Amino acid sequence: TTHHSISDGWSGPILMRTVHQYYDALVKGETPEVEEETAYIRAQKYYAQEAPVTEAFWREQKLGWGSANDIRCLLSHSYEAGTVGPARESFLSFSTKQTEQLKNLCRSQGVTINALLQFAWHKLLNVYSQDAQTIVGTIVSGRDIPVSGIESSVGMYINTLPLVVDWPEKASNVQVLQAIHTGIAELNSHSAIALSQLQSNGERLFQTLFVFENYPVSERDAPDAGIESTMRYRGSMEKTDYPLSVVAYERGDTLHLGIKYSDVWLLPAHADRLLAQLASVLEDVRIAPHAAHQDISLCDAAQQAQYLEWNSCSANYPYDSTLVREFERQVASTPERVALSFAGEELSYQALNQRANRLARALR
Repeated sequence: TTHHSISDGWSGPILMRTVHQYYDALVKGETPEVEEETAYIRAQKYYAQEAPVTEAFWREQKLGWGSANDIRCLLSHSYEAGTVGPARESFLSFSTKQTEQLKNLCRSQGVTINALLQFAWHKLLNVYSQDAQTIVGTIVSGRDIPVSGIESSVGMYINTLPLVVDWPEKASNVQVLQAIHTGIAELNSHSAIALSQLQSNGERLFQTLFVFENYPVSERDAPDAGIESTMRYRGSMEKTDYPLSVVAYERGDTLHLGIKYSDVWLLPAHADRLLAQLASVLEDVRIAPHAAHQDISLCDAAQQAQYLEWNSCSANYPYDSTLVREFERQVASTPERVALSFAGEELSYQALNQRANRLARALR
């Protein structure tokens, strides 16, 4: 069991590999070679040296920020900030061919696969919230600094920082994608700042997290791996106090994309639907990278046909009436029937009519 106050995911495999190397040496009757760790201290000195530049960067960034996106429309049930429920996760794996196609797109546009996946999640938030700006907590490694040996250092380097994406009406997929690529690079270059310094009055800047796991993995199957070759990964469990966390990583030639959540506020079926929509966004961008981002659909062809079928409910409309009069007629005939169901709350026609009347009186 580890806590992110002392170590990060990148450090885990390094620490385990080092311990195993010591063990293998002792088994052979050899004296383990112990090297002094100095990269962590040198990294802290570098961060302190660059603090004025980092703070100036974030002061300027904050001038363009809006409020946190409302993600209630993404959830199955209401969510109270700060609560932590039982951990669950749903994953989607892309085929080798699909992974290569996405990588080819990234190479052609000069962006990383991380930026492309971030685009998909931000676009999902943009569509659901209808906000012109999306903010997602992005996990940065903290190791993208000029300190030798930092790749093999053990310590708490990661940070969670806001990646802010603007969605101009006429912008193309590529324009937004390249802006995200630049934004991620800037986050990595100015990562040594506490999130609490960026949040005004303790108010959250974001409600979802995104992490692209690219830390080193031990080569357990190597012929000379020693005890490493006997280790078998069973699984891991990670909890956060954010309702949704999007996780992506590559293993071999395949890309994996997942959502971590609690079924207290998100049902597994809804998590799978979100993953399917992310895949749909990625496919749209791959096929038409220069199209307008507003042309992206969250539904594939089969879903579109199904929704059109569900909405095939035409009826004759009395031209001598009004929508308000027809609604009141429905209230009178079936007052207790469910008229609206949202986030677990059901309103009858009568209750909905009462709320509408109260709102009308308030507006007067």
